[in-house]
Amino acid sequence: LIFNICEILNGYINFNESNIRKIIFVYTTPQSYSSVHYAQDIGLLYGFFSGKSLRTNRIEEIHSIVFPSRTGHEGKLLLDDLRQISCGEQSHTIYFPIDCEEYSKSLELMRANQTLLSKESYAQRYYCSTIDALYDLHKFLYDEYKKIEIQRKNVVDYKSKRSLYLVAPFGSKIFLPTAYFELQEMKKTLPKQIEIEICHAQGFQYTSVYSLGIGHISAFEMEIKDGESKNL
Repeated sequence: LIFNICEILNGYINFNESNIRKIIFVYTTPQSYSSVHYAQDIGLLYGFFSGKSLRTNRIEEIHSIVFPSRTGHEGKLLLDDLRQISCGEQSHTIYFPIDCEEYSKSLELMRANQTLLSKESYAQRYYCSTIDALYDLHKFLYDEYKKIEIQRKNVVDYKSKRSLYLVAPFGSKIFLPTAYFELQEMKKTLPKQIEIEICHAQGFQYTSVYSLGIGHISAFEMEIKDGESKNL
């Protein structure tokens, strides 16, 4: 649903069908999750943009940004699949929460994702709140965007490698709007060299992530300037 909303809003922004200047997303954290004490059927990894199973044909560089789930299954499956791909360069950035109010839940998530936490080749980034993570994700992807822009303008250093930027919000889905609009901007910069994707797992049994009760309610505002989304 969030992804479809982003697509609709993007259509309004690109085609100037309305005078939207601000977009507000309201997000509610769960009070608790259901307890499932056995491994779940994850199924296949799919791409939101393609609507098909995740593919990386003719890709020379892969850059993934993963928000792991509390079970850890999806993140491990994704990175195991990506490591089997033969390409020139791979970089993986994993976001871990350190929630001061619910520190035990943060530890549980880290414990479930030990394979992602212990890999020295993976870059770990930590955040204390959802809004911290949103700002950091925005900054991370914006910095990558600026690097690509510099490459495009500097003919001497420019390399025509095909790079994939992949965001996997297996945790909180509120990260999806920021990822969506930032990735779209990156794609516009070098459409022939940059591939973008947002990964999700199909077939995952929903009982494992079912939300119980209402936790914190937060509102996130995205500004629209000159027909483009700029920040969340």
